[in-house]
Amino acid sequence: MKITVITVAFNEEKNIAKTVESVLSQTSSDFEYIICDGNSADKTVEIARSYGDEFAKKGVKFTVNSERDKGIYDGMNKGIELAFGDYIYFLNAGDWFYSDDIIESVVNAASSNSEPDFLYGDVAMVERGVVTVSKGDDNSLAEGMSISHQAVFSSTELMKQNKFKLEYKIAADYDFLLSQKLQEKSFVNINATVAYFATDGLSTQNLDKCIAEQSVIKKSYGVEFDERAAAKRAKKIARIVKIKSLIPKWLWQFWSVKIRGKTLFADK
Repeated sequence: MKITVITVAFNEEKNIAKTVESVLSQTSSDFEYIICDGNSADKTVEIARSYGDEFAKKGVKFTVNSERDKGIYDGMNKGIELAFGDYIYFLNAGDWFYSDDIIESVVNAASSNSEPDFLYGDVAMVERGVVTVSKGDDNSLAEGMSISHQAVFSSTELMKQNKFKLEYKIAADYDFLLSQKLQEKSFVNINATVAYFATDGLSTQNLDKCIAEQSVIKKSYGVEFDERAAAKRAKKIARIVKIKSLIPKWLWQFWSVKIRGKTLFADK
């Protein structure tokens, strides 16, 4: 069994090394690694390709594809087209694996659970240096994006048959997961934290717009939900994001750690 790890990047020369090295550090070699770059103008591609020999020594197929795309989901679709593994996992530039044995754990979980359509876990969100673990739950997908895409390993066959819809700019991954859940595809929780991700990505920084797009998606599948409550929640989140941006980092960390009991991220 093999996993396809895909990293989508665009002008990520400051972050790409951390992501690539976390993939290279995996104890397992049961994977291939594909980087889909959107024709970066910086050194992203040069830095990524510099790891080619190390992946070759590990016995891992490593591909760097750089060409103009129509956005992150188009880049992800290009990666899906190139994938040969049994499962696809997206680890975008700036994200990194939580531990070195994640792929090994997923391969073992897939084998012991009759190779389900999806395997998923939790993610560790890093916001201004503060870590919060977000638990995955496939039974709550009708309510919203209850599984981070940084935590899910999807059947390659299903992904090739159901590429991301480019009309959705922020929540195409939610559309995919919800559609598969509604079709009663099999989901298995591996009960492990899969990856770290910095909360400065497109969907995280536009949570209000993400919720609005999720509402459109729910309607398209006939999922019943409180539309007014969703709109109210989106506005509330927008206000919270605005307030957070005005709080000094040191004060945010003090309040998060001392009052809320969170932990600070300690980089390697």
